[in-house]
Amino acid sequence: MPKPSRTRIQRISGRACRRRAVQAGSVVALALSCIPARAHVDHPPSGPNDLWTTWSLDPIVLTILSAAVIAYGLGVRRLWSRASVGRGVTVWQVGSFAARIGALHIALVSPLDGLGESLFSAHMVQHIVLTAVAPPLLLLGKPLTLIWSLPQARIAVGRWLRSGLLPRIWRWLAHPISAFLIEAAVLWGWHAPRAIHAALENDIVHASMHVSFLAGGVLLWKSLAHPGARRNADYLIAAAASFLTMLHTGMLGALLTFAPRSYYPFYEDRPLAWGLTLLEDQQLAGLLMWVVCGIIYTVVALLCIGAFLHDLERRSAGGVSRS
Repeated sequence: MPKPSRTRIQRISGRACRRRAVQAGSVVALALSCIPARAHVDHPPSGPNDLWTTWSLDPIVLTILSAAVIAYGLGVRRLWSRASVGRGVTVWQVGSFAARIGALHIALVSPLDGLGESLFSAHMVQHIVLTAVAPPLLLLGKPLTLIWSLPQARIAVGRWLRSGLLPRIWRWLAHPISAFLIEAAVLWGWHAPRAIHAALENDIVHASMHVSFLAGGVLLWKSLAHPGARRNADYLIAAAASFLTMLHTGMLGALLTFAPRSYYPFYEDRPLAWGLTLLEDQQLAGLLMWVVCGIIYTVVALLCIGAFLHDLERRSAGGVSRS
């Protein structure tokens, strides 16, 4: 059998190196796709007429989000080529991942990012997107589909799952009660007046705020999305965690809505250009958190209770049929 020529070997080796470089870059891109590289736009909108000129076109953020889409697409393509379209990850799950990328673009790239420099209510919309909109869309989109484009990553994940300690830590963090407490601490801590002030003054602090909101949201939604793995009662625990999240976000929203004074005076007179006083801007932010988060987490709690009753009925029917 003839040996391959040196030129062919070099060509194959070069392709392998490029493929590994692309794969490594894809992993990094997906891991960092949630992290805003810059928290502030250079020129926040001074009024409604300037709003659509203040896109946060940070090349790092755009590159990371675009690379995440490419990496996910490669994973879906490899998965579907080995099975068939819709197997392993469905079309609507791919759409969910795309919607999640769109939500992050709205929060971090669109004029909403710049508007958050002038209005606390706009800043609150960002927080809601990062904690209650993007995380469930991410989980529904099965982001680990990316691993299918990275054979070495599948092996690494398998080793991680067999390591023992790290999965136990993750299971503890992703338990509904632990995740609820972590997410609540993140939400209340970052809405302290000094924390908001520091975030507006410092890009690193602001980026840390966004990252922690997104991480806390992913942790909570992960716990709410996968109850019942061990016990039927886990559905009730998830429902309780969702209900308590609705309560504490509602408390924070009510506190901001009915406050007799503004807790965030460092916005100064910037809301006036948008027809709002400083206190009215804060009240609008409180209403947004109160109503939007209240609806989202109430629906999730009801879904968990419904899943509990359905699973209970299924198990009862199974027990009757066996007897």
